[in-house]
Amino acid sequence: FFSLVVSLEAEVTSGHKHCLAACISERIIVRASSPSNFDLEQQLWERVDNSSIRYMGNVGINIERPEAATLAVGGNVLVSGTLNHYSDMRVKENLKIANTSDELQKVKQLNLYNYNYTEEFCDYSNIEDPQQFGVMAQEVQNILPDAVRSTGGVTLNSGKLENLLSVNKDRIYM
Repeated sequence: FFSLVVSLEAEVTSGHKHCLAACISERIIVRASSPSNFDLEQQLWERVDNSSIRYMGNVGINIERPEAATLAVGGNVLVSGTLNHYSDMRVKENLKIANTSDELQKVKQLNLYNYNYTEEFCDYSNIEDPQQFGVMAQEVQNILPDAVRSTGGVTLNSGKLENLLSVNKDRIYM
């Protein structure tokens, strides 16, 4: 078992770092794809300083296959701050103002659903509350194909689901 430690630090111009906030999780299980591969994976870990460790690869917390994202979490994520995305125009190119009325018409075509995840999928994904509200990836794919991507397959007790789809909700609601 391990604990996940996350800290937010501010580095001042003199190079000194100051911890602004830090949290430690309860015990978590970290799985390597194969115990024999774990030694090979250790070379991807790097100690940055006394308080930081960097991993150059995908990390999974409470999930079997972290290949779908750089950080894949099976279960709920609690953030006591904000999630920020880079949006500075200095790192963007080919800027074109979007036609907001066209985009709004696309979003208006989407159906919104109240639904429950299956008990089996909740167990697999560590979802505590099966009652959800949202869209269906297959419908979104027909209207906004760039908002949908495959996360690979998952194997449940009832069989394998190939090509499980996920939705970039920022693309829909932004």
